[in-house]
Amino acid sequence: MALIRSWLSGARSGSYQYNLKAATQKFGSSICVVSRRAGVSRAVMNDAGKDSSSRKQEVLSRVVLHATPFLRLVDVEYTRPPWDKSRHWAMAERPTSKHGQPGFTDAVCMLCIVRKKGCGPQVVVVKQFRPALGLRTVELPAGLVDEGETFQEAALRELKEETGYTGTIISWTGVQYLSPGLTNECVRTVTVEVDGDAAQNNELREPSADDASTIAIELLPLSTLREALQNLEAEGFGIKAMLSAFAQGLAMTSRLRE
Repeated sequence: MALIRSWLSGARSGSYQYNLKAATQKFGSSICVVSRRAGVSRAVMNDAGKDSSSRKQEVLSRVVLHATPFLRLVDVEYTRPPWDKSRHWAMAERPTSKHGQPGFTDAVCMLCIVRKKGCGPQVVVVKQFRPALGLRTVELPAGLVDEGETFQEAALRELKEETGYTGTIISWTGVQYLSPGLTNECVRTVTVEVDGDAAQNNELREPSADDASTIAIELLPLSTLREALQNLEAEGFGIKAMLSAFAQGLAMTSRLRE
C-alpha cells in the first residue's frame, strides 16, 4: 500500500494523470479512478502560505486499488492543514455504495420488539459466526437495501427472511456510520413492532440447511437486555455496537428516572 501511495502522491508538481498512469503500469489495470477533481492537487501546492482560516477539508480523488464482488479497497486523496500538500487515506466500501447520493442507505438494522400476552416485551437477536472476528456474535437482524427498494421495504423484507416475523414499522433513525475511519458504509436502524400472538408470528424461522449450524434467532427480555448481553459477552460472544448502545441507553434512561 505504501508503495502504491508513493506512486500516486509523488512529484506533486507534475501531472496527477501521469502519476496514476505510472501506478497503473506498475501495479496493474485493477487500479482505477472513481472520482477526481481536476487541477485541485496543483492548487493545494500553489495555495500554501495563504490565509487558510476559511478553507475546509475535502476529498480530491478516490482510486480503487483492489476489488472483490463484495468489497473495494480505495485510496482517498484529501486536503487537511497544513495546506502545503494533499494526504491519502485507505478505506473499504461496498461495490454497491452510492455514498453522497441523497437518500442512499447501504443497509438496515431492525430493532424488532415482540409483544405477547403474559410476558414483557422482547428483543429479537441473531447469533451467528463472523469470520472477520473469528467469533460468534449477537446482533440485531440486518441486511442490504436492494436496488430500487426503500429502506423501509428492505427492513420488512429482511426481517421476514431472516427471522420469519411480520411486523409494523413504528420509527427509524437517520443515516448512521458504523466505522467512519474505516468505511463509508451507512445504515438506518428501523424499529419494528411484532404481535407475537398473531398466527403468522407463532414460530421463529427455521434455518436453512446451509446456515442451521451457524445462525440462531433468539428473544431477549427488554427489561434485562444489558445484563443478558453482558452474560453473553462473558460466554465469549461478540456484541454488535448498535445493540450494545441500545441496551446502554435503556439502562441509562431507567437510571435517570430513579
